[in-house]
Amino acid sequence: MTTGPADIAASLISAQQDLLTQRAGYAVIKAQNQAEQQLIAMIDKSVEASAPPSPAPGTGLVVDRQA
Repeated sequence: MTTGPADIAASLISAQQDLLTQRAGYAVIKAQNQAEQQLIAMIDKSVEASAPPSPAPGTGLVVDRQA
């Protein structure tokens, strides 16, 4: 069985299409990852902003019974 130029060309075109499909998949995954990281950063900022400030030294909620 002999492979002709048309068979080789078809194989190359198929490989090129597979590569493009793979690169597109990587791009989608990368964009999704960036969106998730941005969402996590927004949630972190929201949690930090809503946290009550820490009390000043010596004015905590715990009573020191030995004082």
